[in-house]
Amino acid sequence: MNKYVAEFLGTFWLVLGGCGSAVLAAAFPDVGIG
Repeated sequence: MNKYVAEFLGTFWLVLGGCGSAVLAAAFPDVGIG
């Protein structure tokens, strides 16, 4: 059961980080993400 929780949290973190950085890069071009 722990590996499923870890897999969910890891996937959630990667998706949130990827989408969040794209939104930040589009909304705030001065942040310097890309």
